[in-house]
Amino acid sequence: MKTVADKCAVTSGDLMPYITTNNTARDMDLIRQGLGEQKISYFAYSYGTYLGSVYASMYPQQSDRFVLDSNVDANWVWRQQFRSWKLADYTRFPDFAKYLAANDTTYHLGNSESQINAKYFELLNKVREHPVIYSGTTINDTMFRELSFSVLYNDADFPLGGKIWQVADGQLPSSLQKEDITSLQQTPQVATAVPIDNGAASALAIVCDDAQWSQSPSQYKQELTIDTLLFPKFGELGSNIWPCAYWHNQPKEPLTPISSNGPTNILMIQNQRDPATPYIGALETRTLLGNRARFVSIDQGGHAVAYLEANQCATNTVTTYLATGILPAHDTACAAENAQGLAPKSNAQQRAVDKLRQLIR
Repeated sequence: MKTVADKCAVTSGDLMPYITTNNTARDMDLIRQGLGEQKISYFAYSYGTYLGSVYASMYPQQSDRFVLDSNVDANWVWRQQFRSWKLADYTRFPDFAKYLAANDTTYHLGNSESQINAKYFELLNKVREHPVIYSGTTINDTMFRELSFSVLYNDADFPLGGKIWQVADGQLPSSLQKEDITSLQQTPQVATAVPIDNGAASALAIVCDDAQWSQSPSQYKQELTIDTLLFPKFGELGSNIWPCAYWHNQPKEPLTPISSNGPTNILMIQNQRDPATPYIGALETRTLLGNRARFVSIDQGGHAVAYLEANQCATNTVTTYLATGILPAHDTACAAENAQGLAPKSNAQQRAVDKLRQLIR
């Protein structure tokens, strides 16, 4: 982690300390001014919800229709936000376990949630000792944990999750295609001058520059030990030491307080069983925004909802607001919906959805 931090400092030099959410919000407002617009509308998922809430707090009178889907807890920026991934052990993984158990005739991994839970640790230990290699991809215990977490982002990825587990179990040797795995990882290299690691590097700069991180390795070790003990499936994902512990600069300014001062113009969309931005964290940000926001709670799992998941209630609420400016009168809820009830997407629509899902990860 220290090596990563050192290389970031050498490569980015004097620019590094200024790659922050606050400065990105300022850039957004410069774009608004350059376009000659009095206000801007905004729709974003995941990290974008924090950027949107920062912009709306810095420039309340310049914000028009804002939609924040799958919300970051502004009080957790950033160490605690990543540690919160562990909650998926109990909030989201059961959905995947139920799917595998209900389809045991297909996957042969267990016919009950308890058997699927046991199988997770069996496979984790198995690939730790004997990694599975295919199409240039190695599935060891770390990769198995990350891939198992990634499929929790959307119910549509559960079948792929089942196949990954079958590969780890030795049922499907070398049967997965390489593109199956890359769909759960970072956007693949395309013909561009932008380096493939640019997205990861810029994200790392933002999370390390936004807020102060502990510089004590022993603190990270203690947190990792506790989180792994209490949340054995995914506690390790975000709790280990990060390059931010060895960052070469301190934050240039404090975080922007998320404010309830301003117009009522923010629509928050949130799954109750979101693995990446937990529901309890979204509620905290909703409290900070006060009467500026309306909150739509959705009784299902996954990360990123509107237009990406099979919930027409959520998608229609977003579309209505963006098209008409009409917010729900009060906080509301959407029931879970079955993907089979939706019309199939066109090839172009599906490609757009796949691209969005890759970027969100």
